[in-house]
Amino acid sequence: MSGRILTGEEAYLTEALIAFSHTMLSHSQPDRFDLEMVRAAFYGHPDIVLMLINLFRIRFDPQMEDRHEIYRNTLAEVERTVCGYTSGQRYLDEIRRTIFKTALLLISHTLKTNFFIPEKHALVFRLDPALFSHHAQP
Repeated sequence: MSGRILTGEEAYLTEALIAFSHTMLSHSQPDRFDLEMVRAAFYGHPDIVLMLINLFRIRFDPQMEDRHEIYRNTLAEVERTVCGYTSGQRYLDEIRRTIFKTALLLISHTLKTNFFIPEKHALVFRLDPALFSHHAQP
């Protein structure tokens, strides 16, 4: 994370990405994608976490101008990083790529969020129903 500590908001978003990824993946393969495995993927790769947070900010920050073009370019970069992720441990790499691709699904299929509203009681994501009707896979 280049010596950087997550802000409270970023940690909250990271936990939401973990919860979403775990929920989506554990339905089909609960032993392979238990909560600790998903958490370990995120906690062990802060560089990818920061990329995901940055992508989310670019997509939804209402203050950012020209965000659609920047989002497309950044999404392509994050997808390249996730798809090219390798640590030399094939089984673990496949699991982690799947987890990070699932987190990308949350970002790409969110239609609206209250993340940038200053006072909130919970973090909310309005998801595109197509995510569930087509059984999108990472």
